[in-house]
Amino acid sequence: MNKIFSVMNWKLKLLTFFCILFTVLTVFATLLFPNLIAQLIGLTASKNIEQGLDIQNREIHLTFIGFIKLGPYKDIYEATRKMIPLFLGILFLGFLFNVISSILANYVSVKTSLLLRQQLFEHIQGLNQSQLNKLSSSRLLINLTNDIEKIEQGLFLSLKALLLGPLYFIGGLVFALLTNLKLSISFAVLIPLLVITLAIVAWKGLPLFKKQQDVTDSINMNTKESIAGIKLIKSYNCQNFIAKRYERVSRKWAQIGIKGLLIQYLGQISVVLMINLATVTILAVSASPLMRPDLSNLSQEAIKIAQSEYQNFIVSINSFIGYLWTVTTGFIMTIFILVFCFRSHVSAKRYYEVIAHKNTLLTNPNNEKNIEKGDIEFNNVSFRYYESSIEPVLKNVSFKIKSGETIGIIGPTGSGKTSLAKLITHEYDAQEGKIFIDGQLIQEYNQTNLNKAITHIYQKPFLFSGSIEKNMRLANSDATEQEIYEALKISCIDDFVKEQDTQLNYEISQGSTNVSGGQRQRLFIAQGLLKKPKILILDDSTSALDNKTEKKVKQSIIQKYKNLTTFIISQKITSVKDCDKIIVLENGVITGFDTHNNLLKNHALYKEINVLQGGGNE
Repeated sequence: MNKIFSVMNWKLKLLTFFCILFTVLTVFATLLFPNLIAQLIGLTASKNIEQGLDIQNREIHLTFIGFIKLGPYKDIYEATRKMIPLFLGILFLGFLFNVISSILANYVSVKTSLLLRQQLFEHIQGLNQSQLNKLSSSRLLINLTNDIEKIEQGLFLSLKALLLGPLYFIGGLVFALLTNLKLSISFAVLIPLLVITLAIVAWKGLPLFKKQQDVTDSINMNTKESIAGIKLIKSYNCQNFIAKRYERVSRKWAQIGIKGLLIQYLGQISVVLMINLATVTILAVSASPLMRPDLSNLSQEAIKIAQSEYQNFIVSINSFIGYLWTVTTGFIMTIFILVFCFRSHVSAKRYYEVIAHKNTLLTNPNNEKNIEKGDIEFNNVSFRYYESSIEPVLKNVSFKIKSGETIGIIGPTGSGKTSLAKLITHEYDAQEGKIFIDGQLIQEYNQTNLNKAITHIYQKPFLFSGSIEKNMRLANSDATEQEIYEALKISCIDDFVKEQDTQLNYEISQGSTNVSGGQRQRLFIAQGLLKKPKILILDDSTSALDNKTEKKVKQSIIQKYKNLTTFIISQKITSVKDCDKIIVLENGVITGFDTHNNLLKNHALYKEINVLQGGGNE
């Protein structure tokens, strides 16, 4: 909870203070009701025998909360007229305080959850790819939605109901002691039983809510997979298998939830049962003949005094039972709210597990140096995705590239081509060796400046739903319309845009379903070029294009951006043959780094790939 409060600004902390203040005032006003009701019962019960009655001067004195004296009043009617407005006034104030505290608690909890969601979203953006893979998208989605929603509920209940419960419990206990000290001995038995009940609920309930939240992640993951793989599911007619898998995880979630709620409600029922037994016991003792005064052989004046004392005892019994139920209400409320707080605690713990993942890439946030040229050097670099991996993905990789060179990277599937690109973009850190850009260690650059200077275009590009122009301006918000069209032209997609009635305002649908794979790739290339990078990585990003269009796009990029360091990653020799040099990767090792013609002469694997792809010996 302290971590959550640390997220609040001074305004929210001030409102939290007032929320707590008005909650305390609400409880105080509520605790006055049993005593006020007891006074009214005493006033209406008899004209002659009243609580605090002074027999000698016949005036009526009322004792408020055991020690505050009210009066004197000349008769029962005047006392009643004075008590009813007091009762209504306190009732109204209690209602007003309750409304104010509820509004403040709701405002603080909603605003704090907004800050938490923003903090988590921004933190996720700063995590490296390894951490994102470890956490999983399903987990992060639940963190941003369900977990923060439960934290919001827990914060509201903590500011409001969780504070009310203990205050009702403690305040009711104090007022009960002031009302009747002898009957208060019953709390010596009752309170330990209530504490044991609460401890059992917490002990049994908390692990269940942790399990249920973990199963929620599984439900979310199954849902995403079922939607993403719907075509595959239908093609293999495995709908029943998917449905049963979803049913299993859903049933598990329901079973855990039912068990948790059962523990919660059994705890509440047990508390109510104990209080009912205590109430019956108190009433039975109060009604026993031993508690009634013996009026035989007493003078008339002594009888009045004895009756007055007995009447006061009956009124105190009524007031005490009211406080007994106030204590019960506070305890039940505490149990009920603690169950929600347990859930919120689980969600908060999951939230801060993500926050605890600090970006391990050793970027220097204070270094404002920009990449000016795009020279790249790998010096004996080795890399593995997981520390437990036996074999590294890349082994002892070394090469130097000058600004403006176009380098092809080719190799079999799983040879480490994309991994090499991700080291250049600093999505991962190499465990061994050093990487230099413009002669400076990559770790010494500010990650923001690295992102500005490097564009990595993947095989499966992602476009946001919205206009083409909005997608283009994600890369460069200050780009002119002319610059946008120039980037589209270089990517050979300008004709498609101009054919649309709305041109740059043409809306890309969710999932980019209204453009083909090749159009999506070219739009993504145009977006990357609009950023005006120093280093461009085309990671199999023209796989959906025909050979003619692919060649035209690459030639346009090379001719337009002569100082741009370009990497072209592909499994097709036709895609890289015109590059200045070509890196051949085999099982993470560079086995060739030369021109196309020289590799054909000197590299067996490259020559074999060329023959298999129909290139002959040329």
